[in-house]
Amino acid sequence: MTIDSRMSYDASYVTARKKAVKQLKNSNAQQLEIETKKMEDRIRALKEQMFREKEEREKQGGTRWESGKSGPLNSHAQKCTEEKQTQNLINLQGKSRFLEMNHCNLIRRRQLQEVQQP
Repeated sequence: MTIDSRMSYDASYVTARKKAVKQLKNSNAQQLEIETKKMEDRIRALKEQMFREKEEREKQGGTRWESGKSGPLNSHAQKCTEEKQTQNLINLQGKSRFLEMNHCNLIRRRQLQEVQQP
């Protein structure tokens, strides 16, 4: 197997390549370090802002949920079940009326048939 000029590596090329890779790694590390510092600053600023808001709320004498209503949290579910029960009663009353009307109609038909049959 012969080595072409394309495959031969010059020592200066190899050292330059190693240097470039090293710089790239360093620049990536530096970039990550800079981003980490920025994020830490943002987190610190957010914590300070939240602390200030908390102090302001305490000065005003209230909490975040001051205007909330007291009572059971499941009142919506109770209301829904009550509405469903009343709707079922209404439906049953309507069905019973319908059945009563049909029963009355049946009796009338039978009476008419008896009268018509001598």
